[in-house]
Amino acid sequence: MSLLAWEPDGDQLLQLSIFLRDSLNGKNKNAQKEAEIMLAKAKSAPEINNYLAYLFSSSLQSSGFSYNTEDSLAIRSAAAIMLKNNIKTGFGKISKTSITLIRSWVPNNLQDKNSQIRNYAGNIIAEMVISGGILEWPEILPDLISVVDNVSGSITQEAQEGAMAALSKICEDNQEILNKDEQGQRTLNNLIPKLIEFTRNPVPNIRCLALASINIFIRQRPAVLLKNLDVLLDHLFLLATDPTPDVHKQLCRMLVQLVEVRPDKIKPHIAGLVDYIITQQKKVDEEDLTCEAAEFWFKAGGNAALQQSLAPHLRIIIPVLLDSMVYCEEDIIRLEGGEDDADEEDRAEDMKPTFAKGRFDRSETSIDDNPEDAWNLRKISANALRVLATQFSSPVIDVILPSLVANIKHKKWPYREAAAFTLGSVADSCAAAVAPHLRDLIPSLITLLGDEEPLVRQITCWTLGCYSSWVGKDQRLNLFQPMMEGILAKMLDPNKKVQEAGASAFAHLEDNVGEQLIPYCYPVIEQFVRCFKQYKDRNMVMLYDCVGTLAKNVGNALAAPAMVDLLMPALIHRWNSASDQSHELIPLLECLSSVVMAQGDAFRTFAPPLVSRCIKIIHQNLDPTIAQNADIEAPNSNFLVTAISLLSAIIQVLNGEEFTRLVCDSKPDLFELLTFCIGNATDDGCLAAYELLGYCAKYVFSQLRPSLPGVMPSLIEQLNKNGVIEEDNEDGISAVNNACWSAGEICIQSKDEMTPYAELLLQSLLDIIQNPKTEQSVNENAIVALGRLGLGNSQLMAPHISVIATKFLGLINSIHNPEEKASALIGFTLAVEQNPRAMENELLNFFSTIARYNQENEKDKENEDHSLYEQHLRSLFAQVLNGYKEIIPDFGSFLSKLEPQHEETLRRIFQL
Repeated sequence: MSLLAWEPDGDQLLQLSIFLRDSLNGKNKNAQKEAEIMLAKAKSAPEINNYLAYLFSSSLQSSGFSYNTEDSLAIRSAAAIMLKNNIKTGFGKISKTSITLIRSWVPNNLQDKNSQIRNYAGNIIAEMVISGGILEWPEILPDLISVVDNVSGSITQEAQEGAMAALSKICEDNQEILNKDEQGQRTLNNLIPKLIEFTRNPVPNIRCLALASINIFIRQRPAVLLKNLDVLLDHLFLLATDPTPDVHKQLCRMLVQLVEVRPDKIKPHIAGLVDYIITQQKKVDEEDLTCEAAEFWFKAGGNAALQQSLAPHLRIIIPVLLDSMVYCEEDIIRLEGGEDDADEEDRAEDMKPTFAKGRFDRSETSIDDNPEDAWNLRKISANALRVLATQFSSPVIDVILPSLVANIKHKKWPYREAAAFTLGSVADSCAAAVAPHLRDLIPSLITLLGDEEPLVRQITCWTLGCYSSWVGKDQRLNLFQPMMEGILAKMLDPNKKVQEAGASAFAHLEDNVGEQLIPYCYPVIEQFVRCFKQYKDRNMVMLYDCVGTLAKNVGNALAAPAMVDLLMPALIHRWNSASDQSHELIPLLECLSSVVMAQGDAFRTFAPPLVSRCIKIIHQNLDPTIAQNADIEAPNSNFLVTAISLLSAIIQVLNGEEFTRLVCDSKPDLFELLTFCIGNATDDGCLAAYELLGYCAKYVFSQLRPSLPGVMPSLIEQLNKNGVIEEDNEDGISAVNNACWSAGEICIQSKDEMTPYAELLLQSLLDIIQNPKTEQSVNENAIVALGRLGLGNSQLMAPHISVIATKFLGLINSIHNPEEKASALIGFTLAVEQNPRAMENELLNFFSTIARYNQENEKDKENEDHSLYEQHLRSLFAQVLNGYKEIIPDFGSFLSKLEPQHEETLRRIFQL
């Protein structure tokens, strides 16, 4: 049957059109549901795609159907969507006849009067190219280009725009295919010159789409584009006066990419481009355009090749960025006069998802941390300012300072807010240049904390947090206490967003000034306790972070009885109030972990109920049957991680006997749960579980011992996950790291009890240290575990000592924990003693390690950790050195090859 002979069955066509129409009918849910069911059945019909292409491409009135315009559009749209999806999911099953029909009919829709239909046609064409390949439809690109070219002048503008939209869609969805070498040719070699030519087309939408299509390929740096770059730039400069905003948006986007790809081509034109970008950024009615323009400063300012050229223009660039950081009139109307809402309950949509954050990093203050969520012109301009300040420092401050001084006291609040925002934006990049002015600026900011406009108070909290480290370090300023008190007061602002900003700023301050807060701990905790009484759920998360961060930075200052009596009732009240499924529990568990470590022995009386509940939470979030209970949410790894981490903290502050007493009768058994978790949890769950496993081995090994047959296979399997190292999987690598550490803790306790697992454990650890991609910290824990394995299995390690030695001796000196270093050296030396000749290539290095260890030990004789192993290790070293003295003919000459201080140490201590 030929294509032209194909005719649809009228009844089937009508029925299909009704189902397509009803599938988009949200007003009649029953009809919509039935239509969806029937269309799903129709999908397997042999000629379904013929019918869809026919309905999409035909006038329904000409088929004898009496649909109104709205229904006709709905039917054609639904047919296009279904046809595209069929092509995407089952192209290989579509008959050649249907493919030929689709290719023949669908392109005709590019000239439809309705832009939506033209877009659907472009989507189908692009999907055909993706699924079938450009070589299977070689005429489509030339045909589309011919329509856009309109050499005859007889093609309608709608058809031209439709063809260009299809071309752009093909470019967007087929980047790699178009630039692929096929039989010595690249489709892109013919396409790029035509796209450049189309940037001069008289139809605005075609110019815009041509630029957008070129933008798709710039970062790939195809040879044809680089070859035609000068021609492209000539076209771009001619477009500088184009009347169409969308053209300028694509033009700015292209300039941003060219800064990254070929800054040398941008550099000669920088003066003109500065004027052009500034002009576009000032078109405040075109928000997307202004954002694209501001992005140029962000990229150009960070490009070393353009910095020298940009420097003379800073005095005209910076004021534009500063203006863009002031709220526009529309934002002012939307945001002004935030209410005092501290007593109102949070709405469900106000709550952010809560995750276990692990180790909170505040090393940098990102503009993303400021209180405004949206990524907009303000933030792009602030980022650009930060980049320029990083590169040029003082010259930027010289430009912004007069504006800051004037605006920080401006009668209109948006300018006061922008002044605080500006100062915070440059904090990380050029605080040293700002520092001489802080004596004047910080008091002005502290004054702004009392501003009548909540947005000003909010951003000022953020900015003060950014400068807290500088103010804290420079005692001459005498500004630390008033700044601290000002931020602390804002934690109880009548506006909830200001409270949140105050809490966030205070957490930054805690991290930045550390122990400087110790004298102020009591009033700080007093304020925290007041916050516990007032805060609603959303801000409670930030408050927990404040408490936990304080604990990490002031340590056992929180163990003072007055501090414990003040803080703990508030925390325990929240602990008792939160259900096991409450997401508040996640940050509370993290907070308590930090408090436990800070208070140490003072926390002992609060431990029993926390331990039993943590075990319960772990069980609930490991047992898959729990999820079947409709009243309980599905297991959540964040609950699991934080509960395990709190147990790890508690076990460190309790003695082993006391912790054993708390868990010995737990139902279910903690060690059974831990064994299950190690074998079944996700990477973050394993990360926490292996940490707890290590502490259990260290403090309550006798209780852990019966679980080793279940634990060790999973631990060895974790060590064998080299894939996470190759893939740079952060959580996976951390889990391997903790597994290495816990293996070492188990080895030091179990000694020869490790024999059944020693061969596999040895090989797993060897694989880790021999992988060139393994991180330093993982290698360090692995060599400690290897050394400790030798404590009870030195005979097994001895044949491998030459392989172990290079890595072990290269890393052992970087181990700071005295107990870990000494115990690992004992196990390693025991293995050396059994195979001394294998150390031939590393013997001098080994002797240097012995000398260095003894030198360090002499400097730190009072350290108890050293004294635990000193006598044993010195005796073992003497034994091995004397053994080598017997083996090496001229031992004295060999020792002289060592560094003089190492030789002197060995001769003196071991009487060689």
